[in-house]
Amino acid sequence: MVLAPPNCPSEQAQKAEALIQALKDHGIPVKRGSSISFELANPDAEQRAAVDRTVEVFKQGAPAVFINGMGMSNPSFAQVAAVYEDSRR
Repeated sequence: MVLAPPNCPSEQAQKAEALIQALKDHGIPVKRGSSISFELANPDAEQRAAVDRTVEVFKQGAPAVFINGMGMSNPSFAQVAAVYEDSRR
């Protein structure tokens, strides 16, 4: 999942679009989103910590990329591809 503002001319949004296209071009499945939300009733400490980590990744700047629970802020294509390949093993 790549999170970035939609239809935005900012440098971060353009970088997100380029990353999404590169992932598609290399056959790496990608889903684009523009926001995150959490619905947790009575979260435990582990769930609160996971939410806090997710929010921190998102705050560091677009694009925010999440692969199988791992979050990265403003990663390169090579970083995303490496994590994706590692997650498939």
